[in-house]
Amino acid sequence: MPGRIEQTVKGAHGGTLDWRTLLRRYMTDAAKSDYSWSLPNRRFIDSGLYLPSIRSEGMETIAVIIDTSGSLPAATLAEFWAELRGAAAEIGPGSVVVLQVDAAVQDAAAYAPDDLPEEIMIKGRGGTDFRPGFEWLDEQGIQPAVCLYFTDMKCSDYPEAEPPFGVLWVNYSDPPSNRNREPWGERIEIGSE
Repeated sequence: MPGRIEQTVKGAHGGTLDWRTLLRRYMTDAAKSDYSWSLPNRRFIDSGLYLPSIRSEGMETIAVIIDTSGSLPAATLAEFWAELRGAAAEIGPGSVVVLQVDAAVQDAAAYAPDDLPEEIMIKGRGGTDFRPGFEWLDEQGIQPAVCLYFTDMKCSDYPEAEPPFGVLWVNYSDPPSNRNREPWGERIEIGSE
């Protein structure tokens, strides 16, 4: 009997969040929110109180780097792309920069949040190197509010320095080993559903 009770307690505390929820939460947290005195909070005006309202300016730019190496599963990319389109439309960044990268940048495009295409043509299918996408952003002078890197984490070639913006590694494979674990940023797992 005690063994079953212990197992029940362990199971009760082992909840997990869906990756879609984590992705949206990360993007929402990266959006800028501030108080505005020029637009008062309408809830309190009837009471004679002049309080600031919270306004969300959204994000200026979201960078999305897609690992287009040969191991990219098209069905998983389709799920990620659909979720990204929905989150971008909801948050309303100024632009979404999409890079397709295997061992080099294969394609770069910028979209308005409502103009992300329904489908994406994958370019690359070579090896994997995490450095070229970050180098491209730096060379172009793009400093996004957040960078989402869609990958299988099967690489250990990271930039030497952490970028000056938040990075979310969206892993569609098994969790990485110590050899190829991300040195910075956060990671969510979407491949082990």
